[in-house]
Amino acid sequence: MRLSNSHRLKLMTGAAGVALMMGFGSVAAAADNAADSNDVQAVVVTGIRKGIQDSITAKKLDSSIVEAVSAEDIGKLPDASIAESIARLPGVAAQRTNGRAQTIAIRGLGPDYTVTTFNGREQASTNDNRTVELDQYPSELVSQVKIYKTPDAGMAYQGIAGTADIETVKPLAYGKKAIALNYKREEDDMKANIPNAATGGDRYSATYIDQFFDKTLGVAVGIASNKSPYQAQTRESWGYATGPGGLTVSGGEKDGVLSAYYQRTGELAVVEWKPNDQWHSTFDAFHSDFKELQTIRRLEYGSQWGSGALQPGYTVANGRIVSAQYNGATTIVENYNHDTTAKVNSAGWNTQFKPNDQWTLDGDLSWSKVDRTFLRLESTAGTGPAGSVVKDNINFTTDSDGNSIYHSTLNYGDFNSVFLTDPGGWGGGPSRSGFVEQQHITDEIKAIKLAATRKLNAFGITNVTFGLNYADRTKDKNDFQSILYLPNGASAVVVPTAFRTGTVNTNFLGNPNGMISYDALGLYRSGFWKTVNSIVDPNPLVGQGDRLHVISETWGVEEKLTTAYIKADIDHQVMGHAMTGNIGLQYQGADQSVNQGYGYFAGSTLVNGTQKLGTTYGDWLPSLNLNYDLGDELHVRFAAATTIARPRMDDMAGGDTGYTAQADSTGGTHSHNVTTFWSGGGGGNPNLKPWKAEAVDLSIEK
Repeated sequence: MRLSNSHRLKLMTGAAGVALMMGFGSVAAAADNAADSNDVQAVVVTGIRKGIQDSITAKKLDSSIVEAVSAEDIGKLPDASIAESIARLPGVAAQRTNGRAQTIAIRGLGPDYTVTTFNGREQASTNDNRTVELDQYPSELVSQVKIYKTPDAGMAYQGIAGTADIETVKPLAYGKKAIALNYKREEDDMKANIPNAATGGDRYSATYIDQFFDKTLGVAVGIASNKSPYQAQTRESWGYATGPGGLTVSGGEKDGVLSAYYQRTGELAVVEWKPNDQWHSTFDAFHSDFKELQTIRRLEYGSQWGSGALQPGYTVANGRIVSAQYNGATTIVENYNHDTTAKVNSAGWNTQFKPNDQWTLDGDLSWSKVDRTFLRLESTAGTGPAGSVVKDNINFTTDSDGNSIYHSTLNYGDFNSVFLTDPGGWGGGPSRSGFVEQQHITDEIKAIKLAATRKLNAFGITNVTFGLNYADRTKDKNDFQSILYLPNGASAVVVPTAFRTGTVNTNFLGNPNGMISYDALGLYRSGFWKTVNSIVDPNPLVGQGDRLHVISETWGVEEKLTTAYIKADIDHQVMGHAMTGNIGLQYQGADQSVNQGYGYFAGSTLVNGTQKLGTTYGDWLPSLNLNYDLGDELHVRFAAATTIARPRMDDMAGGDTGYTAQADSTGGTHSHNVTTFWSGGGGGNPNLKPWKAEAVDLSIEK
């Protein structure tokens, strides 16, 4: 696969923001100039050095072993998304999707073992698991990201690998008025092979921060938008077949071009109120709209594994046919689209109250919700339906690296000879011309946290904090899939003129005649194709696997997590050196239930329904963090903890399609009143418990 490179042109740099900052600071500057020359002058660190300084400070002050990345200024975390910024930290790696960082792995453990929070609160996720896709969060709206490699008992949400906490700006702590504006333009240096595909995109952001009423009320609002296109050219081999005389030969090839873009707009609002030293309240809200569209145009050639016949005169090298011609081959014209949309919403309200010098009370309410839709549309075309295809003569050459380049004879760029149809006979009957699947995911978390801290200052303990966190999470996934049936039972239809978009340049694929291009998504949404959910489709030619797939991909999970904890902060002198940290104990109780579909075939008859299963359990999680200061900025950190990572939701809830109609020796009866047992052929386990680990960490920092 060849991916494009992008030239990112920063048309308006941070200088605009700097100019605005200077305007707001002019009065202060005048006052400084008038100051007495004998006054002590402060050196203010700004820019990238400030970002590095803030990250180092956060790392030093935290009782846990952490890594941090901080914005050098408002709206100036350097990357397009949080995932790109986090991936720069030690021990953190980004996992990429379509060239961009999306999820993270900490210490070599995958995203399943990492928890992501937003201002300390767990976030709903856009996939069918728990992993938060960080490309939903614009870097311009973030002040700092911390990676907690070791937990403490006061963290209600934690993972085995670590916890990533995204922090937004605190307007009162920021302490001054600011406006930041940024704009960038990017252009793709690879020309789009698909007509009407975008090759350029814009990225802009605006942030406003201010304080009112003698700096007792702070407000921060921001918006960040990004549209980024990308192009690709692909060659996908079917694999190598055994030809005449045991020679190795290319079995077939899928060659295509891809044009895609992703677009994201994020909005943030923070209101902070601190009328006196006793009350401190903060409300924050975040919204993100995300869209990604992939458009694929592809020619699929079948040689040894297809319908063509190998012709005499082929060339052999090292036991492999490296040049040959196949006559009577069927070529499939593919128009595939992946359309993803997601909306992320979260809000939180935190209030701290200090009734006296000894006690601090803390309350936190939070809500997070995701709505995501994924559409996979696969439209096929060719020179006729299976059985009456106008055959092609194709030839190929294979280079020393094993790459085969195919050349066809027919013109696949002619709308009068290439039709919407099923040239490959892929099943479902003569009126099939493709396939569609649409998945819809909703994920919602509601949580409340109450905590109290008591100053102690005895026996090396400075504070004792105890608290309770309750979270109710509901996640549902619904699947629809269908054959794309041509109208009126036709076996081949000309692409309607209104949806034609031109001809794809296929020189890269070895075909100088091009390939038809049409708006398949527009056709689908216009109602051109008839669709029937596979699970209820009366067509007897629909595969059993297609019907069971809908069951396995439709489910719901509900979790109620109650977390109670107590934590003591340590500050003690040991052998003349300061030792700080904390020790604590956390209990996490879970009540989980699953709405799960089931299905199996009794002969050719599908037996299916739904059932609700679940379990309850609890885990005790002790933790210890120590930081020993040896002087000269040399620190030794030690941590030990029992940590858990909750099971994947699709592992818990995937619809059960593995039933076998045999008696269960234990006499178990499922809710559909059929005495069976799970054969292990498919489906989730609603009784799964978390992964658990005993972790010990040692770190020396200078």
